[in-house]
Amino acid sequence: MKESRQQIQEILDIIENEESPDPQDGLTMEQIKAILLGSSRSAVIPTSGAASLLDHISVLKKNAELNFYLPLPEETTLRMKLANFVKRIIRKLIRPFLLPLVDQQNRFNAGVLHCMYEIYNQNQTLTTEHNALRQLLIAVSKELKESRENADE
Repeated sequence: MKESRQQIQEILDIIENEESPDPQDGLTMEQIKAILLGSSRSAVIPTSGAASLLDHISVLKKNAELNFYLPLPEETTLRMKLANFVKRIIRKLIRPFLLPLVDQQNRFNAGVLHCMYEIYNQNQTLTTEHNALRQLLIAVSKELKESRENADE
């Protein structure tokens, strides 16, 4: 019982001293356990945040839409004109087979992007809630210390 009170007090001290990691850092379970068990000074805290996640999502959004037709190189020589003519014929022949695949891939990419935005929004909500709970825990721990000091007097 005394050991668990010590552990709780150590956790409260870590939170009060703002030594606890930022929830946007994406901690692993081992790092969280290390922090809660009192070895927070040895835990490695990653520095990637939610802003980088949003940057990655925006880059993916730019490349999410596949185009069936890519521009052909400019026709400068007779050889290039012949090659482009053959490419146009091949495109027309494979179009009925590839268009459904391209459409399916575009729908899949749109769904993945939607899910990534939802995850980002949920992460932001949980971060806000976590910070509010951290502030509440700090306030409760201060009240607990004050009540202990008043009880001792």
